[in-house]
Amino acid sequence: MSDENAKVVHEFLAAFAAGDIQTALSCLSEDAVVEEAHGLPFSGDYIGGPGFLDILNRMSSRLGATLDSIDVYDGGDVVVGRLELTFTSLATGRSLKTKAVELYTVADGKITYADVYYKDPGAVSALATES
Repeated sequence: MSDENAKVVHEFLAAFAAGDIQTALSCLSEDAVVEEAHGLPFSGDYIGGPGFLDILNRMSSRLGATLDSIDVYDGGDVVVGRLELTFTSLATGRSLKTKAVELYTVADGKITYADVYYKDPGAVSALATES
């Protein structure tokens, strides 16, 4: 079962990286919770597809984001996504290469929970608030 869960998470992350938001949304359950890392201007819990779109809008109003690499690990009850990404401040053009780990729970072929951890949330927050 967990191998199937890892495939769902990989599909979600690959779709997001490709800008295919409709496919990414199709991987989320209606009541999925995305818990964005604390200490960021867009921290919080986002519920379902509308919540996912909300966090994308909040982030993209401040930052461009490119996923440089995606690794997905089957952890049994939890699927782990390890990401290398580049954020770019829309205000200044300055970029930050960083890493993130995301912990996913999947049920019935849909992501029900995603918990996001950035390597250096302070640096991401500083970039997001540049003017």
